[in-house]
Amino acid sequence: MTPYQIAIEFERQYPNDFPELDKEIGGKGTGERNSVAQYIAQVLSTRIKNNVNYPIEGKFLHRAYLHKLTYKTNDRCIESSLGQSYDLSLFRLKE
Repeated sequence: MTPYQIAIEFERQYPNDFPELDKEIGGKGTGERNSVAQYIAQVLSTRIKNNVNYPIEGKFLHRAYLHKLTYKTNDRCIESSLGQSYDLSLFRLKE
């Protein structure tokens, strides 16, 4: 899953807690430099790096030929802010 997908699912499963984060999910045009998706990617990356037994693994999808990703929720569409500077973080449970 991408950090955006994780953030969207967190908002769906915990609608009363999500506003306490005081951040947007993220995406192009939000004007936010510190989004929930960025926070999730940073925290998971740090935990994976510091603990070889962490039950989640991370990889990257190279940005070549990747123009945009759009995530649809029940009430809106969120376009990722990929740009040409970053590869896309992906996370999954280890098998």
